[in-house]
Amino acid sequence: MQSDWRITTRAPQSRVTPVDALLWTVMMACAQPWAHHLMYWRGQLGHEPWRWLTGHWVHANGMHLILNALALGLLPFILPVPSRRQWWAWLLLLSIMISASLFFFNPVLQQYVGLSGVLHGLYVATAIAAWPQRSERCWIGGVLCTLLLKLLIEPHLPHTPTEKLIGVSVFFVAHQVGAFWGGVLGVLTLYCNKHPFFAIRVSKTHL
Repeated sequence: MQSDWRITTRAPQSRVTPVDALLWTVMMACAQPWAHHLMYWRGQLGHEPWRWLTGHWVHANGMHLILNALALGLLPFILPVPSRRQWWAWLLLLSIMISASLFFFNPVLQQYVGLSGVLHGLYVATAIAAWPQRSERCWIGGVLCTLLLKLLIEPHLPHTPTEKLIGVSVFFVAHQVGAFWGGVLGVLTLYCNKHPFFAIRVSKTHL
């Protein structure tokens, strides 16, 4: 009989499933009737701080919400998904990071709604965090290149398909800001996975 000592840095965590996207979609749909009180509104952020988060959870109209919900729901089928805890944390962090960036670096913008900026960040963060999976690198690289190409081209198009569908102008800066912060979160995740801050647990198995 031989003893094999295995060192693990964290307990196994449940993975994201389409159910998580469904729950988030239901939350956004329930918030929609109060969009005026939840949207990013620069003049109200000081005394209504929840808008830093909720501004990304409400939408211009039903079609806007449906398109973003579809993009959210497709994520587990497109990229190797992170843990559920990580995914929900990213959604919250990206909401705050994008709002703060818009507030400090885009003072002209007064109002904003929609999850698209957060979605771009979520896709980028997920792709970068999954990069160590060698068997998926070709696909992940393709997804990242497609996102980069989209970010470079869409601001120069007269009318994007999304604008035609939802009937309102798309604020492309939010996509770029979201992708940037998603990259930051993805790189931080890679670093933390290599240099874990959590207690190391040692388990013993017998062969």
